[in-house]
Amino acid sequence: MNKNILTYLKKAKNNILKKRKMKMKLLFLLGYGIFFVFIESVSASVITYTDRTTWETEAGGIAYSENFESYTMDTTFTNTTVDFGQFSLSSVNSLTTANKINVDPKFPDSFGNVAADMYVEGVQQVTLAFNTGVYSFFGDFLNAGNTTQLTLELSTKDLLTVPGTGNTTEPFGFISTELVTSILFRNSANDGFSLDNIAVGGSSQSAPVPEPATMMLFGIGLLSLAGVSRRKKVEIIFGKIDSKY
Repeated sequence: MNKNILTYLKKAKNNILKKRKMKMKLLFLLGYGIFFVFIESVSASVITYTDRTTWETEAGGIAYSENFESYTMDTTFTNTTVDFGQFSLSSVNSLTTANKINVDPKFPDSFGNVAADMYVEGVQQVTLAFNTGVYSFFGDFLNAGNTTQLTLELSTKDLLTVPGTGNTTEPFGFISTELVTSILFRNSANDGFSLDNIAVGGSSQSAPVPEPATMMLFGIGLLSLAGVSRRKKVEIIFGKIDSKY
């Protein structure tokens, strides 16, 4: 074979391998970028529950609870803070005295005689702040949501919606993979509701690598193998030429 042709083929081989190498580097960078963005978006998650037994099992039991039955007289947290030991309740911008621990035998049987009454609308908001961050929370909500549903904004910026509107009792809670230090109760429309039988789970929740992310890692691995395979094919082809000539 003409020496010039052989030199040309060797240069072509090097150029092909160089281009493939560059493409694989870009592919790896893109793949890992997508992977880490994906992991960031799914690793921090919140699961909601409407069944207390299921929640308690998956939360690892109950660390502490509060049913307010130790209170014998109304105690307000309107534009102030009341501490309950493990957590506190406070309200801001309240135009009503409805935010209080209410001693009232008219509550449903499941509420006993005492519950925390709250009123939220627009800038009138109530915050439940935990003295130590938690991963799980559950409570019974009475009359939560009038024309619109009650929103719970966690300190992690997750927004949860309590089911139901009107005169119903709604058990509701969550388990988070991130530490939650507070819950902000808010609604766009006037919403007076009661909260009772608060419980906090007994164990922290670790964030396992999600299955989709595992599959993405597997896919990146396959792409790597494909790149290696293509490189070997090029080397074999040009290797035969080199050995022959």
